[in-house]
Amino acid sequence: MWGRPSACPHEAETVKAARSKAEAAAVSGHAATCAVCRETLAVATWMHELASVPVDAPPQLNASSLWFKAQLLRRWDVERQVLRSIDVGEHVQAGVGLAGAAIMLVWLWTQMRPAGVSPMVTAALLASAALLVATALFVARELVSSSTMDVSQGFSPEAGGGRGHSAS
Repeated sequence: MWGRPSACPHEAETVKAARSKAEAAAVSGHAATCAVCRETLAVATWMHELASVPVDAPPQLNASSLWFKAQLLRRWDVERQVLRSIDVGEHVQAGVGLAGAAIMLVWLWTQMRPAGVSPMVTAALLASAALLVATALFVARELVSSSTMDVSQGFSPEAGGGRGHSAS
């Protein structure tokens, strides 16, 4: 091991004394002068104290709490299915809105082009097209990030279904 002093010939006796919980004066006296045996004795004492701590059994669930948790899980599953259809509707709505804006912009451009519009109107149409492209990129990024976040969260009863619920 790193940083551990070299082994002591009395280390085995120290371990035996610690296991049998014997208070041998010779081992304690040697441990006071030897770093290896002092560390071994300290670790063994701590391990005995840790072993004496009672381990609590997990709480037993009664039938009514199991039924309640099953009902919550069923409700969260239904909620997840409903939210999935709402997410699909939001994607469709964003796509239709962007397509409609693009179609209107193209139609306006074709109607104004033959009439010989001023450079100011042309600049406004180009600025509108740039804003439409920027909005499309922003919406696409939001849709992709929300769909990947939904997939990465998944649904786990321990995590409360990923929607801020707690199963307790």
